[in-house]
Amino acid sequence: MTVTAYMVRHGQTYLNYYNRVQGWIDSPLTDKGIEDAKNAGKRLKDIPFNAAFSSDSGRAIDTARLILKQNPNNMNIISYQYPELREQFHGYFEGSDLSQMWQFVGVQVQETTESEVLKTLAWNGLGI
Repeated sequence: MTVTAYMVRHGQTYLNYYNRVQGWIDSPLTDKGIEDAKNAGKRLKDIPFNAAFSSDSGRAIDTARLILKQNPNNMNIISYQYPELREQFHGYFEGSDLSQMWQFVGVQVQETTESEVLKTLAWNGLGI
């Protein structure tokens, strides 16, 4: 039996827009996030999905709903939400400025930006 999975990130949220760290903290989709989700739905509308899975965060549920709304078979698609599919919890940094978080984390590897930190971690075999 072959299983095909399609992965879609949630649409842009207000915390994304304002460059804030967002893991477990939730934020509504922006107009752009809503449009991006609708566009993803249009691109996936002909896929005969059996089920849809998302985290239990509002942004993920809304994105999945907007995507499935474009599918003519959406009445037959079962949708599941699981807390286990949430993004990583960022603890102290939740809601903070994203650049400040990467500067703080970067001190550990002598880098100051997200791209430099991730490149250093990948180069050192620590994975990303």
